[in-house]
Amino acid sequence: PVIGLAGDSGAGKTTTAGYLTSLFGKENTTVIQGDDIHRWERGHEKWSNYTHLNPISNRLHTHYAHVQDLKRGHAIMRPYYDHASGKFAEARLVKPKNYIIDEGLLTFFIKNKALHDLKIYLKPDPALNQSWKVGRDTKERGYAEEQVLEAMKLRAPDKIKYVSQQESLADMVISVLPPKEETYHSIQFVLKTEINIDPLLEVLEGRVEFDFDYPDHGHQRVMIRGQFTREGLRLALKQLDLDYAEYGVAPENIRDGIAGLIQLFILYCLDEILKRKFELEGELYG
Repeated sequence: PVIGLAGDSGAGKTTTAGYLTSLFGKENTTVIQGDDIHRWERGHEKWSNYTHLNPISNRLHTHYAHVQDLKRGHAIMRPYYDHASGKFAEARLVKPKNYIIDEGLLTFFIKNKALHDLKIYLKPDPALNQSWKVGRDTKERGYAEEQVLEAMKLRAPDKIKYVSQQESLADMVISVLPPKEETYHSIQFVLKTEINIDPLLEVLEGRVEFDFDYPDHGHQRVMIRGQFTREGLRLALKQLDLDYAEYGVAPENIRDGIAGLIQLFILYCLDEILKRKFELEGELYG
């Protein structure tokens, strides 16, 4: 299966890809990042005209072809963008594995329904998004806080024009909200209505607080609050009518806290979408 992750810079795409790698196992997971197909290295004059969020700044068709090749079981030679230096390193051989995680700013910009089995848009609280981006870019990429904030300001129009538009194409939108306490988290999931979320809510009943509603005819929304313990989430996984071993997942792969809840939701929704896909294919060819 191919799982697509899209969202703004600093929205948690790489972090979520890490959650999925832990869930399915590193030996079973290939992750490719959209930043690898930027057109120019850091410092190039073109960056004075375009932001990283603009499709013009990225070789999108090359990226999509790479994902398609991996999905078909073919290895690819993939460019690598080094954020520490801002330079492109020598292309690397990337081999397909059981799970392909495709994460980037413009993952769904070119519409291709057949490319991703599950499309996830990450939309954290704006204050959290800014905090995460400033923390990452100052600690890992050597920027001053003022530089990061100025870059976010300059990129805001392209975020609205190009990145945010992908939210409507996603099967799932994940919004992490500011915690009320250190261990008391809040998170919102918005899912397409064809995903039957009832069994998952039933096993979470009594373990966490949640509100469930339909914001419109095409989506369902779950707002969850509480302390998401590893033990409770692992027990919920075991109680689901879901053959998690078939996915290469063991209960001990579920992490603690909000990471584990995100893992559980993604695994459940992936299973629902794949089952529905197989049922439709069976009706078509049966």
